[in-house]
Amino acid sequence: WQWIGRAVFAVPVCGTFYLGMWQMRRYQEKVAEIQARKNGLTGTAVDSPSGDQTWNDLLLQRVKVKGKYRHDLEMLVGPRSAPTGGTSSGSGLMSTPGRDSGFYVVTPFEPTGATAEVILVNRGWVSRKFTELVPLTTGEFEIEVVPIKAEKPGSMAPPNDPANGTWFSLNTTEMSAYASLPYTATLAELLTDTSDARNPGMKLSKKTVDDLTTFYVMPETHLAYMATWYSLSFLMTIGTYYRFK
Repeated sequence: WQWIGRAVFAVPVCGTFYLGMWQMRRYQEKVAEIQARKNGLTGTAVDSPSGDQTWNDLLLQRVKVKGKYRHDLEMLVGPRSAPTGGTSSGSGLMSTPGRDSGFYVVTPFEPTGATAEVILVNRGWVSRKFTELVPLTTGEFEIEVVPIKAEKPGSMAPPNDPANGTWFSLNTTEMSAYASLPYTATLAELLTDTSDARNPGMKLSKKTVDDLTTFYVMPETHLAYMATWYSLSFLMTIGTYYRFK
């Protein structure tokens, strides 16, 4: 009977040990992913896609591209809280990060050149109190963006209502259809914009490199979980030994 008892107790011992190993692997993967993002985001900006290259080939890299915004197709996505590391200059378009609700300003950007694909640029965040003051631009200019993967809508998020201009999630498929694009455009975060100089004091709160290298679950959290599971496994191993020795 002792062998049966040991076998029963071995199940949680092995289970918690496995969970500790899984958290260790996730920690290593997360550290590597953050470093890869930092390498791409701190390097020199590359040119926009050309030839057979696509925007998806340049994910999480700084990319410079010249073109113009389509403000007639602009979308306010939210409500969202302000970026934690966003820029803080301006004339009241921003608010205390994480405390005020507002919207991401997503605008289709048409690169110069007939064959270049349109991208959906998240120009930044604006407080709900100042949505009427979102700056507009004219003509062509150069911007620097970071192409990112499309957002996965949360299970509790309401559906978008493009017909009424109501956007709760960054659904690139629906946004591309709204912009009458024959393909699903790539979403990109705006880093710098030469048009800013034309709108002094009217800047949106953009995400920073730190924002783009921050995950909902950071490596430190995986370390804490790993220590917890390994500790539980160790304690249960000791308890099993003394119970059945």
